Amino acid sequence: MFKIFLLFVSTLTLFLAIDAVWISVFGTKWYAQYLSHLTSGKVAIIPALLFYTIYIGGMIYFVIYSALHGTAPLSQVFLRGALLGFFAYSTYDLTNHVFMKNWSWFITITDVLWWAFITGTVSTLIVKFFR
Repeated sequence: MFKIFLLFVSTLTLFLAIDAVWISVFGTKWYAQYLSHLTSGKVAIIPALLFYTIYIGGMIYFVIYSALHGTAPLSQVFLRGALLGFFAYSTYDLTNHVFMKNWSWFITITDVLWWAFITGTVSTLIVKFFR
């Protein structure tokens, strides 16, 4: 049980560190430019914590844990992580196009690419470290 907790905390810490850089360098500027008409200007902490907890849990369950107990090469770990990010954020962003007025295609494309990249990268680094 402690190993899973350590895996979760390590994954969450690495993920948040990388995502914080992305958000501070690109995210806030692009969201302000393309989605200012939809944002409140404040970060809702509880939903953010819930999101990251659920998403990291999904990464561990669907990608990381099985890779740690198998022999998949790191390239396959990256691909599985990238696909998880791709599917999750394609679902999110394309649903926003369905229901929200003026959702940005630029945001959709960058979100999907970013989340595929970060999910694949963090999954790979965590598996490499824990192996």
